[in-house]
Amino acid sequence: MRHFFSPKRAVTVDECPTCAGIWLDSGELQRIRTEYDSEGARKQAAHLCLEEILVGDRMDLMRKEIDEQLPYDTSRSRVVASLLVIFYFVVTFKFGGAAAAMTRLYVCIVPWACVCFPETFGAAISPVLGTARESPRSFVWFFGWLVLLLPLIQLLIVFAETVGLP
Repeated sequence: MRHFFSPKRAVTVDECPTCAGIWLDSGELQRIRTEYDSEGARKQAAHLCLEEILVGDRMDLMRKEIDEQLPYDTSRSRVVASLLVIFYFVVTFKFGGAAAAMTRLYVCIVPWACVCFPETFGAAISPVLGTARESPRSFVWFFGWLVLLLPLIQLLIVFAETVGLP
């Protein structure tokens, strides 16, 4: 097996996979000895190299822990989103009639589904955008809520302008 001797990747050494014996070509021992000023510098470089390798694993572990802690698919989130859609439907029906209420329901279906089922919608492939990889469920969940709350945000802005709030 051939591999680099140190994190600098300057010297390639040969190692036996059976007995772990190491063979050096002419001049490689001298190059290894001059690679670092001290044993401490070599250990520090090895530690930094190891940290670079482990960063990806640590980040994956942290993402998994965060995903388990955040409420993307909790029943509370589903219940609140469903109640909000029902509220929109009833208010729109009262002030705009059946056609407007059905339109509002139609507009709310996709964001509601993103809030309730973020894994499913994160894995969906978008034929319009040509996306071929999964979207993080946090992204799908958050933007589902954002779109669901837009009508309320608009009402608050209109109310603030009407009342004259700064």
